Amino acid sequence: MYYSQFQEDEFIVEYCQRYNINLIPVCVEIGASDGKDISNIRHFCLNGFKGIYVEPIPMRFEQLKKNTAGQDVILYNSACIPEGTNKEVKFKIEPSFDFSHISEDNYNLIVQGIYWSEIIKDITGVGVLSIDIEGYETPILKDVLKSHIRPQFIIIESNLTTERHAQMKMLLRSNYYLMKMKSKNNVWMDSRIFTQEQDNAIYKTI
Repeated sequence: MYYSQFQEDEFIVEYCQRYNINLIPVCVEIGASDGKDISNIRHFCLNGFKGIYVEPIPMRFEQLKKNTAGQDVILYNSACIPEGTNKEVKFKIEPSFDFSHISEDNYNLIVQGIYWSEIIKDITGVGVLSIDIEGYETPILKDVLKSHIRPQFIIIESNLTTERHAQMKMLLRSNYYLMKMKSKNNVWMDSRIFTQEQDNAIYKTI
């Protein structure tokens, strides 16, 4: 069973099966929500992968704990923030709890921040990284690409055209290939796992 909103998890699974790519059995989801509905890594965690989930909103974090029970997971009730910034993060939570965003002025929740370097301090590789954090995706992506961890696949949200362009520039310069575009979400793959078989298959379609 797959859980991604736009079949990102299914795409990665089928792509890896088709081209015999061995995914590193570690997944990270930044902006995990409840860890079930539209989760990009739940499928992998239910199939033996280690999961690291980061979710700042307490109510969603409680749901996350329940929905990941029995899985090999590390859970952070924190907001992933750019390296070196203030660790006190202010959120505006709407009454319905359907939407939340970082807000310095009009806020009703304060949570602790966590840096990417802290999330990955005890791991050596990531198969799938998902980033969906309401407009802060690009600075976190910058920290990811500077770190010692190079995820094999990156799923990232970009709500604004300017954000998408900034992400594309960073990822292309870091030798990632854009593999799938769907609505606001893009799937990128590390060029180092791109095989000659894949190259031949793509060449035949041109």
